[in-house]
Amino acid sequence: MKNFVISILLVAAGAGAAVLGYRYLGPTTKTSPTTPAVSKTTSTTKPSTTVTATDKQTRTTATTPGTTTTPGTNATTQTNATTPETKNQETRKLVDAIFATNNNSVKVNYQSATLGDNNTLTMQGVQMRIKEVPNPVAIDNIVIKDYDRQNTPPHFYEMQIKGLRVDNKLIPDPRFVIALAPLGLNEIIVDMHVKSHFDKASKVQVATFELVLRQLGKLSIDMKFTDFDMATIAQVSKNPQPNPMLLINAFKVSKLKVSYQNLGLKEKLKDKLTPEMIMQAQQNIDKELSTARHPIQRMILSNVRKFLTTQNAFEISIEPVTPLNLMSFASIPEDKIVSQLNFRISAQ
Repeated sequence: MKNFVISILLVAAGAGAAVLGYRYLGPTTKTSPTTPAVSKTTSTTKPSTTVTATDKQTRTTATTPGTTTTPGTNATTQTNATTPETKNQETRKLVDAIFATNNNSVKVNYQSATLGDNNTLTMQGVQMRIKEVPNPVAIDNIVIKDYDRQNTPPHFYEMQIKGLRVDNKLIPDPRFVIALAPLGLNEIIVDMHVKSHFDKASKVQVATFELVLRQLGKLSIDMKFTDFDMATIAQVSKNPQPNPMLLINAFKVSKLKVSYQNLGLKEKLKDKLTPEMIMQAQQNIDKELSTARHPIQRMILSNVRKFLTTQNAFEISIEPVTPLNLMSFASIPEDKIVSQLNFRISAQ
């Protein structure tokens, strides 16, 4: 059962690396401040129609952006005003920096992008091309707030993704279509919200990850790690075939909570999971419970049995008395593992 707990933590740690964005987020090279980094794919960027105080210019007969002409004279005076073109270049450079990778495995195009207050980047009509994925990933919009442009990988950022569409074009596998058929869906629309903050002085990493499958359910992960080795995590995440065992001593778990909430999956499966099928599954669980001796195993089985009846929500969490690295979990005595981990599980 310890191996089960460690497996959950390894999965969460992998999710944490994705949350922190080390695979796809974070500039790997610095671009010149005067030369915007331009993606090799064709950008469809349109000039922003948002006018800020720095965008306002007084023009009479001037035809060159960033210049003004005094009435009655032919003299043209250069101003320091930011032109829409300059603003678009700055936005494009930020997009390229955020989604830069070592092997150029990600290319991002968008219909429009706006860089607003506090460097909040809003992208509409996004198409993300990922290496080894045959078709582009279509996303309605992406909003990135408080992105750390001073550190690689970024020590903090917040990202919201709305309308990531997963269909048979993105996953050209007949099994995908077959899997969706019982749900009455021909695509899955995904929303994500990620917030991450690393404190360099204390080496504490706090992150939250929320994944919503519209009409199905929501998965949330809340984590806090101490003694966080940023360099090791970054190295593992940049590897195309990362070795999760390198994460064993890269951090200590202070808090980890994983939860699921029904957003329609229960209703869609109502006619597929008959009462007889649920009863049979619960009877099988009862047999497992009759021989289960490990306290965590009994807690999990009992709550899975309850969840089969309710199918509304499920939550599992640990908050160790003392933060532990992954290797330390294996050394906890079985009769103390629940209390030392503050292991909690519930079904609704």
